Amino acid sequence: IPETSGVYFISADLPIDLKQDYLSFRTPLYVGISAKNLKNRFISHCRGELTGVRQIVRTWLPQSLTFHYAKIEQPIDSRNLETLIYDLETELMDVFGPPANIRRQKVSYL
Repeated sequence: IPETSGVYFISADLPIDLKQDYLSFRTPLYVGISAKNLKNRFISHCRGELTGVRQIVRTWLPQSLTFHYAKIEQPIDSRNLETLIYDLETELMDVFGPPANIRRQKVSYL
């Protein structure tokens, strides 16, 4: 995991194996950002330092969790890097509706 800014989400398999291939899928459970260091954010989650992720670990087996990320190092439009990352997090939260995200937010351009 890189030591750069970015957006990420944590996904998992179903918490119960139903022995049915067509129900084998992963779902986003938590969406987040790191304005400076994705690796440090990952380590913070592994230590259980954030409430939302602690809720995930109570339901899902930790070994079934996957940390997906995208590095965001440069602005792609007129927004500064911090605003861009925040907006990406908000859009992912809106799209996936992850249950462990407690905070509801709006994108900067609304």
